[in-house]
Amino acid sequence: MKGTLRTGCMVVTALVSVATFAGCVPRDGRAYPNATDLSRAQKVWADPWLAAEGTTLAGPNGTGLSRDVAGRSYTTAAEPRAVALAEVRAATSAGWALVSVSCDPDEPGEPGSVAASLGRGTGGDAALVTLEAALSSASGTVVELSAEVPHHLDPGWPASTSLDLASTCLVTGSPTSSAPPSGAPTPSNLDLEDGSLDPPEWSDAGEDGLSTAVAAVADDPVLRELGLTITTPPETGATEARDAAVGRSDEVTTTDGLAAVVARLRAQGWTLTYAGCIGSGAPDIAELTRPAGKRHATLRLSEVPGAAEPRLAATVAVSTPGLQSQSPTRDQ
Repeated sequence: MKGTLRTGCMVVTALVSVATFAGCVPRDGRAYPNATDLSRAQKVWADPWLAAEGTTLAGPNGTGLSRDVAGRSYTTAAEPRAVALAEVRAATSAGWALVSVSCDPDEPGEPGSVAASLGRGTGGDAALVTLEAALSSASGTVVELSAEVPHHLDPGWPASTSLDLASTCLVTGSPTSSAPPSGAPTPSNLDLEDGSLDPPEWSDAGEDGLSTAVAAVADDPVLRELGLTITTPPETGATEARDAAVGRSDEVTTTDGLAAVVARLRAQGWTLTYAGCIGSGAPDIAELTRPAGKRHATLRLSEVPGAAEPRLAATVAVSTPGLQSQSPTRDQ
């Protein structure tokens, strides 16, 4: 189910997945996020490959639990298999493991759609990212990623077997698929008590390098050349939903194309983490990252097809602001 997290004037689309909570309504507050949930979420928020555009904390959702803590999405001219392969290669180089993948339709050479899952860690350190890339006749390929972590009430996290990327449909083009991961566990017999409790409020962790990170990105000469607008996320105060994006431009004009822009960015200290191509020639999609004070910045660029002169779609994000690391106080 897709939800929208709104903070200030910016809207971030995130993917929210819900596991059944055995029919129990979390009335006594134990299902609300605590310091354990925050710690698990922050490990995902700091991941440079995921570079989330929106973040939240795992917690109750109606009669179920939402374990979703981060997400991002974008549109590209690359075909679904090409962009999914680029994302998977970037993820595995950052320590994630491919645990499931399927390509549809079941005909080699057809663009169709791709669904994949990537896992990292075990037990309380586990995380699972769901990736979907689907062709839209109106806008190209729409790519959506959603990250989940175990909730503190979960008794465990099912282990998943790592796949050999070279033998999957992403590489071979054959109509193969793997079994999906077993998914998040469903806690039962929690014996939750009656009575209500207000949700916790989380406080900002103070200045944790956001202004420095934004200034570093805004001062980048290549981004200035591209005309990328950099804005600081609005102050959100005590909240569970965070907006991590700091700059976005639907299209920017270049004089020499994506490959040359990537070369200039690398000369300014950016590291190329992946590039996806359609056929031969220069890459049509690229992702780069660089340190930004106590944080990191991630830049995504993709060529705009059909333009009379080279044009790129560009988005830059910094890692998510921190929250108070202590368990919040609640009135009983």
